Amino acid sequence: MVQSKKRPAPRKKPIAKKRPATTGKKSKGAIKEWIIALLIALVLITFIRVLLVDIVMVRDEQMQATFSSGKVIAISKISPGARFPITLFSWESPKDSVGNFTGYDFTLQLPPIRFWSNKIKSTDKGKIYAYNEPDDNPKIPIDKKKFVLGRAVAIPGDIVLLEQGQIIVNGVAVSYPLSAEYFYHLKAKGSSKAMLAKIEIEEASTGKDGIVQLYATKEQAKKIKAFESVKSIVHETVSSHHDFMHLLSKFKKGFRLPTKGDSISLEAGNFEIYAPLIIGGESIDAELRLDGLYIDGKIVSAYTFKNSYYFMLKDNVDNSIDSRSYGPVSESYLIGRVTGQ
Repeated sequence: MVQSKKRPAPRKKPIAKKRPATTGKKSKGAIKEWIIALLIALVLITFIRVLLVDIVMVRDEQMQATFSSGKVIAISKISPGARFPITLFSWESPKDSVGNFTGYDFTLQLPPIRFWSNKIKSTDKGKIYAYNEPDDNPKIPIDKKKFVLGRAVAIPGDIVLLEQGQIIVNGVAVSYPLSAEYFYHLKAKGSSKAMLAKIEIEEASTGKDGIVQLYATKEQAKKIKAFESVKSIVHETVSSHHDFMHLLSKFKKGFRLPTKGDSISLEAGNFEIYAPLIIGGESIDAELRLDGLYIDGKIVSAYTFKNSYYFMLKDNVDNSIDSRSYGPVSESYLIGRVTGQ
C-alpha cells in the first residue's frame, strides 16, 4: 500500500510590525522646546530691561531740540541703580466727562527700592536722565507717572539760588547746551515764513502788532538777526508756570537740596518750599495748610528726609515743565541715564 505524502503546512505570512507613531510626539517635543526657548528669552529680556538697559522712544517734546520726538534711545540703569518694579497690579479709575485719564482705583505696590545704589556724582552734572515726572495726582503710582527726560544740574547737598532770573548752583550759573531753545519775539518786514524755513524753524505764531512768537536756539536767533528784513528779535523770558522759582526767590542765600537723612526745621518762611518735596517725593500722607505742613493729620515742626533730591532742567529754557515748576525730584523717581552722551 502506497503511503500518501503529507502536504507541507502552508507558511504563515509574517505579521507586519506597526511602526510607532512618532510624528505627533516629535511635533509636541518641538513645540515644548520652542515654548521653553521663548520663556528663557522673555526672562532674559526682562532681566536686561529691569537691571541693565532699556530701549525707549522719546515722547518728551520739551527736549525736542536735543532728541527729536520718535527717536529711539537707550536708558542705562547702572546709575542711579536699577529700581525694583513698584506697581505689581493696578485697576484704572473711570475717565472723566471728557475722556481724560484720572488715575487708579486700586494698586498693588511695593515701596520704591533699588537693587543697588549708584549715586549721581558731581561729574555727572548736566547729563540727561530719564525719570517719572512728579504731579499732584496721588492716585497715580510713581512708576506709572509720565516718563520724561531732563538734565541733572544740581545734586543732593548743592546750593541752588535764583538771581536775576538765572539759576545759580554752588555760586556758578547753570549753562545750557547749544541745542537749548529760547522764546523770542520777532519783528520783520513782510512775511517771515520763508525766512524761518531756511533755518529749519517750522513752528511760529503771529501775535499782536505782527509780532512773531517762536522758539529757537541762540545760533538760530543770530541767523535770523542777519536777515535784512528783520527789524528786531528779542528774547522774552516766560516764568508764569515756574511755581517753584517763586518760592526759591525768597531764599536769598540759596536753597540746599536735601540728602537722605537730613533733618530740617519746618517753620514760618520755609515750610512752603519743603512742602512740594515732602508731599510729592517722600511717599507719605502729607498736606500743606495755611499754618504749616501736616503729616498723618498732625502739624509737624521738623522732618527727616527719606530720599535725596535732584534739580532737573529740560532744554526748552522758557517753555518746560521741570524742577522750576514742581521742585527738586526725589531719587525714587529716577529711572536711569541716557547713554551716548
